[in-house]
Amino acid sequence: MNSIKTLGKSNILENRLRTSQQSNEFCMRSNNLRNWKSVSNIFSKKKLTSLDEIKCHLRKYFINHMSIVHQHCKKNTFIDKPTFQLMLRNSGILINNIYLESLWNSCQPSLQGISYEVFLQEFVPCQSENNQSTIASSKDNLLSSKQCQILNYIALVTHAVKTYWENLKVEFCCLDPYGRLSIAIDQAIKIMKKYCFPLNDNQQRNLAVLFSTKNNGQFNYFDFMQHFSNTSSLKSINQNSFSRSTYTIQSKQCWTCLPLTINCLIKRIRSQCIHYYGNIYRMFKVIDKNRQGYLGKSDFKRILKQFKIHLDAEEFYHVLSEIDQNQDGVISYEELYDALIIDALLI
Repeated sequence: MNSIKTLGKSNILENRLRTSQQSNEFCMRSNNLRNWKSVSNIFSKKKLTSLDEIKCHLRKYFINHMSIVHQHCKKNTFIDKPTFQLMLRNSGILINNIYLESLWNSCQPSLQGISYEVFLQEFVPCQSENNQSTIASSKDNLLSSKQCQILNYIALVTHAVKTYWENLKVEFCCLDPYGRLSIAIDQAIKIMKKYCFPLNDNQQRNLAVLFSTKNNGQFNYFDFMQHFSNTSSLKSINQNSFSRSTYTIQSKQCWTCLPLTINCLIKRIRSQCIHYYGNIYRMFKVIDKNRQGYLGKSDFKRILKQFKIHLDAEEFYHVLSEIDQNQDGVISYEELYDALIIDALLI
């Protein structure tokens, strides 16, 4: 009888153990299933078996939304963990803590976070030149090899550019007194060496060539500097009346249906000036027919009319006041140059 009772208890214990194991296996499967479902809503119910697969899916998002990352990195050299989580959340990507930690650690974060350079290497792989035709027609709208190279170089030189910002503006403008917005590539390389850009000789030349938009041996320093410039920080001369970055032009323009600020109009004048005249000085001399050395109100109105910019009397007064720095009612070449170039480059 005792042996039968003992055998019965043993069977009960084995059954409980088996039930417990099955329960644990069920919980593990449920957790795994929950993990797979929470990885992302863009994975189309596809099971991901490695961190590489997760990165592959994330690249598809970040490649198409690099402007968001670039705007953040204009002010911050590093992406911290909360910002990284926010980027994932805004993209519709939901990753559990285990995958998040693995993904974060794979990017080799420092105490400050993930550097912009490392982030680009991880999530914005450059495409080979052989694939450019495929990229152009791709629905994913991948960044071109040139765009990737520019972003990588920008990440490398950001600290140097921001440290010597005012010095660089002086150097560029001294070499470009006529307002062409460009200087010779060799001159640009000398400036990079002078201000210790962390690039070797080949990289410095490659960077200069990347900003030679017309492949004419000229480095477009204005485009280069605008990659670091924060146009939203532009301030008007008379801050009590209006801001050139917020004052809205109500008059309709034939070349755009978007709301316009004075900054937008100045950008229009600058681009049209380079398009039609090649540089600011030539436009100034052509408009200044009487060789007075300045542009009057009627002269400035001729410029606006040529560039199809329509303003009412009040709007014209505000735009003229923004360019006419000493408020003497006329525009000197120096004032026009400053308004179109110097004042457009602020950080």
